Amino acid sequence: MKALLVAVLGALLSFPASTWSEPPAPAAKAPDPILQAYDVQYKGPGRERMIAILKAQVGKPLTDNVMEAVIREVGRSDVSIPSLRIFGEPVEGGVKVTIPEVMRPEREPAPRRAK
Repeated sequence: MKALLVAVLGALLSFPASTWSEPPAPAAKAPDPILQAYDVQYKGPGRERMIAILKAQVGKPLTDNVMEAVIREVGRSDVSIPSLRIFGEPVEGGVKVTIPEVMRPEREPAPRRAK
């Protein structure tokens, strides 16, 4: 048994280091798509600023930071928005961003308290 272990270790050590497999290199991050167009159907607070941010980015890479800035504009308002959706659609040469109108669920009025 000891002889077998010595033989296996000897065989492993006899291989040159260049034959050992190296860990794969990390995959390169895909480049950010170029913003080609936008459609802001949302009509709530922060709409004009969203449009200004997107308009300034047309023809430039659409980064996470840009999209975070668009989302922050809604967060700055006092209005609670349950779900703002942002869609990216591939178009020739890049991407088109669409922000649809927010559909608010119908709510029943709160019952009045007795005095």
